[in-house]
Amino acid sequence: MVCGSSVGDMSFKIDISGVEQLGKGVEDLDRDQFFELLDEWCEGVESTARKYCDDPPGKRIKFYRAADMTVEGEGPDRASIDCIIQAMGKHRYSMDTSLVGVYEVVLKNLERKRKKMLCAHKS
Repeated sequence: MVCGSSVGDMSFKIDISGVEQLGKGVEDLDRDQFFELLDEWCEGVESTARKYCDDPPGKRIKFYRAADMTVEGEGPDRASIDCIIQAMGKHRYSMDTSLVGVYEVVLKNLERKRKKMLCAHKS
């Protein structure tokens, strides 16, 4: 495993612009419908991740759609990022097919962040 030199901060910001075309059925949705589905998915993932990490008040875990085509959040440690990744997996097959591309991009970015955290922990 190749480790980076720094982890960065606890927050993450993932640009998903252009990704919505990857999901089946997204062409049938207008922008507001797509954002509504994305917001619902993010809320479900955040709620589940908080349960997994015993963070009901949301002091450690945040996961939401920010301005337009950005998914943002906070996961201050590897365990909280793991909880978000596991929650995404739980919601994978119940989410609208238009979100598949978003899921893949966000998952890849969070796994990369998790790997950097793991490397920093070993240093």
